[in-house]
Amino acid sequence: MEVYIVILVVVMAASVLFTYLYDRKRMGVAGKDSLNISVKEKEKIVDNALRMLNCEGKWSTANTGRVVLYDYQNGHFRIRIENDKPYVELGYFFCFTAKMEYLQMVRHLCNMCNMSTETCRFYYTIAEEKNIIDVHLSANLLPDKRNMKEILVRAMSEIFHWQTAFGRGFDNQKEASQKAEMRDIEADHSQWQRIMFLLREQELQHQQVSPAERLGVGVPLSIGELLDTLFAINRIEAKRLTIATDTVSEITDEEAITGYNVADAIIEDGKFLHREATLSLQFTDLRHPDSTRDMIIHLKEEQGTENTLYFRITATLLPMNISRDIQPMSSDNSTLSRSMIVAYDLMSTEQLLSEFHYMRKEAEAMHDKGDDEKMTDEQRLLIECTDDNLGYHLYHGKRLFLSKRFLEAEPHLKVAFDILMPAFPQLKASLQEAFYDSCYMLGFCYNEMQQYQRAFYYLEMLFPLKRITYTEEYINCLVNQRDFRVMQVIETVQEMVENILQPDEDSDDDSESPKTDSNTAITAFSSFLKRRKSYVLIESGRYDEARDILNELLNDPDSSDFAMNELAYLQKVTGE
Repeated sequence: MEVYIVILVVVMAASVLFTYLYDRKRMGVAGKDSLNISVKEKEKIVDNALRMLNCEGKWSTANTGRVVLYDYQNGHFRIRIENDKPYVELGYFFCFTAKMEYLQMVRHLCNMCNMSTETCRFYYTIAEEKNIIDVHLSANLLPDKRNMKEILVRAMSEIFHWQTAFGRGFDNQKEASQKAEMRDIEADHSQWQRIMFLLREQELQHQQVSPAERLGVGVPLSIGELLDTLFAINRIEAKRLTIATDTVSEITDEEAITGYNVADAIIEDGKFLHREATLSLQFTDLRHPDSTRDMIIHLKEEQGTENTLYFRITATLLPMNISRDIQPMSSDNSTLSRSMIVAYDLMSTEQLLSEFHYMRKEAEAMHDKGDDEKMTDEQRLLIECTDDNLGYHLYHGKRLFLSKRFLEAEPHLKVAFDILMPAFPQLKASLQEAFYDSCYMLGFCYNEMQQYQRAFYYLEMLFPLKRITYTEEYINCLVNQRDFRVMQVIETVQEMVENILQPDEDSDDDSESPKTDSNTAITAFSSFLKRRKSYVLIESGRYDEARDILNELLNDPDSSDFAMNELAYLQKVTGE
């Protein structure tokens, strides 16, 4: 069945590839000119093209740009024009819908199709209130006043082609999965894609966006934990906590303050008691015992679901006064702010433990039947873990991590790390791998929460292993904290990668051999290194060197969007 789907994807790719080659070449030539086109000029180009297609567009203003909605061949399209982007974004939304139980299948199909599409890209969103998955298509197009009509027609034709291919692929996989014992036919592949997606998402962020986090009925987030996790302040003397809702209350007991669950300010008995609340904390950071610090925490209700309450938490740490201990350029003299959507799960710790024990029993049953080949990595790990405490924290830590619940995943992963670290030399190979994964996930979590020194501690242990995912996150950490060693690390790794790829490039064998997954991964890793190097060069003011790399990346489908954005940023910075 898998072979059939791959063939289907390849055939659909071939059917649209030829018609795009000429247009892509022409777009590449027009690309440099497109960097200088204003929003108004782009709007005029797009509007003229829509008129030539007899499409009635409805224009509106959105943020820093313009948006037009129109219909074409019974399809509903949207084009977004942004002020700081050289391209226009063509969107085709809700082209496919599936039940939540088919999430892994939808994710797998999106990944497969995206490896073969020419200009459009699949992505999906989850409508939790309806328990469904919506699939969408988008394409970035460089505006060209001479050929915009043809560019739009070809892009929309490709979108229609891939919509049909996706539907067929889903039906075929669904039929095959119903005949199999397990619906998750590509769990390992999907998990790998998920990890790579998280890496790419983190890499491309110029300003770190705080992740969505979750709490549970039995998982409080205290004031002390909030300070430690978000601002790396873990030794304090709490003086006063003021809680303002419909009324104002005050806590002065130090232990009660540090242990106060922030969710209690607006949630009671699984329901929102208040729409918003403001918490004001006064404390002494024991690293600077002569100064008093202030932190403001704002909580606001967001739209929830039947089993989950959502609220936004914005924590702002006010600066300290300059003194002999606090220098003007110190981070303690800066205002630090973190904002995130917090999910409060209406599940107790007992329910989570029941889920864990059920998963372990299922893994043991498969092992007893001799079905080890059908087991996932998590199920194999549960069999290896004779320590229930270790197994529980590894299982839930990884599950929360893959769901981008980094703040909640961190304590689970930390417990697993603390158990495995001292026993590492005596561990089985599978548990040593679990230790490496816990280091990676902890480093990733701290990277997301901008605690780069903590992230570095865990990721540095993994760098000698020379694994792609570990190395990418290690480099992301160095880039994020502006470590002066990052350029040397990138260039050293680049040299190693070039030595691996060089034999293929110098081979005298003219026969075409299929690319292996290993070669594809190494090539993608090489592109990652170029993107990171160009970013560091821009940060260092070495604009000409960065521009050379970015112009090269324009020809890389996986890096072209990044390159165009960075070139536009360079143009804005240098005025050239």
